[in-house]
Amino acid sequence: MDLTSLTTIDLPPTADFHCHLREGAMMEFVTPITTGGCDTIFVMPNLEKPIVSVAQALAYHQELSRLAPNVRFLMSLYLHPDVTTDEIELAAKTNIIFGVKLYPAGVTTNSHHGVRDIKQYYPVFAAMQKILEHVSTKDGVDAVKQCGPNVRGTITAHHLWGTIEDAERDVFNFCKPIMKTYEDRLALIRAAIDGSSKFFFGSDSAPHPIHSKTEKGRAAAGCFTQPWCTSLVIGAFERAMSLGWIRKDVPREAIEGFLSRYGRIFYKIAQPDQEPTSKRSIRLERKGERIPKSIKSSDGTVEVVPFRRDEEVMTLTWLN
Repeated sequence: MDLTSLTTIDLPPTADFHCHLREGAMMEFVTPITTGGCDTIFVMPNLEKPIVSVAQALAYHQELSRLAPNVRFLMSLYLHPDVTTDEIELAAKTNIIFGVKLYPAGVTTNSHHGVRDIKQYYPVFAAMQKILEHVSTKDGVDAVKQCGPNVRGTITAHHLWGTIEDAERDVFNFCKPIMKTYEDRLALIRAAIDGSSKFFFGSDSAPHPIHSKTEKGRAAAGCFTQPWCTSLVIGAFERAMSLGWIRKDVPREAIEGFLSRYGRIFYKIAQPDQEPTSKRSIRLERKGERIPKSIKSSDGTVEVVPFRRDEEVMTLTWLN
């Protein structure tokens, strides 16, 4: 599938297995526009008051579904001493909560409630499937490949596009984990299209108000990508092909697998063409669209600057 020569691409809906939709005014603003070609979005629980109970997760799910009723939101709990084994068993029965997320204390947004002594959770981990979220290095890729079948990794759109030089030049490219070297970026691109099913897409889209990204010496970490995430991933693959980093005959199955199918298999949810109530697909076309320099809520109270602002991107439309 030579992306450099195509003007139109039809694909199954993307599934985003790692996304931040925030709360309050930011949630109200970004959730209705955060589809990016996705019919399924796995939502992170690191809110100001972290999601540590089934009741909290279900209430958050209700809010998000009100704002974007055509998206299936998969919810998660925030690993914390308050998350008991009974709570995890209850979560597993909901068909809404699909995971428990580990945040090392103090390393990212709203992680001050996170894990300080990981050893206390070793017995729990032994019985769980595990995801290495937003893999950012060649070493991370190699680690996931070397682990057994119960370990997978997610890869973001921005790590497929950028390196540490991009983060140094532009605060809106600053994220955690930070973008690394060209060698790391190349390893991520090759892992994403290798067809092994060990890696699938998780945007780690993380919107921040513009002032929190530009405050001197205290820039918030996170790239906002979700409304354009499918187009960004395809664009990164196309760029890699044009540079000769990857072959131009990447199988369609590998691209669809990374964006849509492998994560669904891992989490045991139906493929889009198996859903009796939804057989939609998406189309990407070259129409000269550019990612906006910023987006602002209708009342002007929330403004967010997207990743790769003012860069050309394929236009996405829903079919069926």
